[in-house]
Amino acid sequence: MSEVTPQDVETALRTGAVDDYCLAAALTMYLFDRCLCVDQEIACIWRRRHSIPSVVYILLHSVTISNLGLLVIQNFLNMDCSVAWPEYIVAMAVGGLYYLTLAIISSLRVYAISLGYGTPSLRLVVSLVVFALSLGQVAYRIFYSVTLIAFPAPLVGCEIGSVVDYGTSYIIAQVASIAADAIILIVTWCRSFRAMQLARAMSVPAPLYTLLLRDGTIHFGLLAIFNLLSAAFYRSNILLGFFYLATVFVYSLLNHSSRFFCSHFLTALQP
Repeated sequence: MSEVTPQDVETALRTGAVDDYCLAAALTMYLFDRCLCVDQEIACIWRRRHSIPSVVYILLHSVTISNLGLLVIQNFLNMDCSVAWPEYIVAMAVGGLYYLTLAIISSLRVYAISLGYGTPSLRLVVSLVVFALSLGQVAYRIFYSVTLIAFPAPLVGCEIGSVVDYGTSYIIAQVASIAADAIILIVTWCRSFRAMQLARAMSVPAPLYTLLLRDGTIHFGLLAIFNLLSAAFYRSNILLGFFYLATVFVYSLLNHSSRFFCSHFLTALQP
């Protein structure tokens, strides 16, 4: 067994500090984004009749803030294992619920924007494929949770980790998420191309940037890029906290791409 050098300890502490800074920045950005979006959210969600898309939207932001809050507790508070262990399990469950919500949104969106294209059975199959691929992160968290162990550690109070190498499982989950994002992009592009053709046939102005913002191409394109970068950073074991910033940035884009983007997004979700 190799000896742990002071340089190894210093590197680990520096990496942990950078990840903590990324998490704190992500939480701050998310809360700031919520404050900026409160008027649009009231107009698009709370003043309208509740439906499945609006409930899913509310659930998404509820689990997002819960997930970030639990991560802050993990990273910034020193707890003994009697407290840290159940808190960690709850955080993993909330994280799984977060990705399950994303999977529901993605599958509903694919089904909604593909209306008028292909047969109903084909649309259903594509939606189910997107849903299954999006569940990769949920499956990863289940696998990771059942292999966890906790033991007392100096300075931090409790150390929690897996007894197996879960790196490959994480990469597979990320690749599945990227594949789901790619399918969503292809379906979205088909719809945007059809809309552009109809607009030209009717001599109606339809700028490309308007279609990209309305149909969510930029959002899901950046989501695929950020998933790819997160996997690359994880594989190289640098800037693991990039995941926090990427998640918040994508949802900031979702709410601010245009003044009516939130309304268009929710409308497109409705089957």
